[in-house]
Amino acid sequence: MSKKGPAWEREFAVDLSKWWTGGESDQEFWRTSGSGARATTRGKKGLKTKAHNGDILSVDEVGKPFTDYFCIETKRGYQKDTIQDLLDCASNAKTQVYQEWINKAKKCCDNSGSVSWMIVFRRNRREPIVMMEDLEWIPKTSKSMTFHCFERCSPTIRLMSLREWFRLVKPEMIKFRLSIDRKSIGK
Repeated sequence: MSKKGPAWEREFAVDLSKWWTGGESDQEFWRTSGSGARATTRGKKGLKTKAHNGDILSVDEVGKPFTDYFCIETKRGYQKDTIQDLLDCASNAKTQVYQEWINKAKKCCDNSGSVSWMIVFRRNRREPIVMMEDLEWIPKTSKSMTFHCFERCSPTIRLMSLREWFRLVKPEMIKFRLSIDRKSIGK
């Protein structure tokens, strides 16, 4: 059975919790109430809302460094849309679905005060993919892809399977980078 929206967010939150805690807990992260609707409404008024941006939030202090670093958007389905749409669409084409996601994730990042953004998406019967800014401290592998699609995406975008993300990136790396990047950008 295909898991849509909320079910996919719950599944991802459990997997993220297990990865973040080394398998000790499955409840450090959960779906943001209303998929971040409160933060979106407040953002329209120019107000920032800590912890309730994006689709996934930290439910206690253990997971807070992750959500302080990444504002997370999740997407499920979208069979007819591909990342290639960002690369081969005409310059006068309407905003592509993936560009809408990136724009929303960037706004989420700005509104939350997070250092960066992340989109975790999954098409039906496919493995989940992580899309984010190309952060130099995230290891590159033969199973990751980096690209810049000019005016449609800035900065450079990195894609990798969620499985690779969990294998290569360690929670300690994020905690360390959070302390460095927060100082450099003044957040």
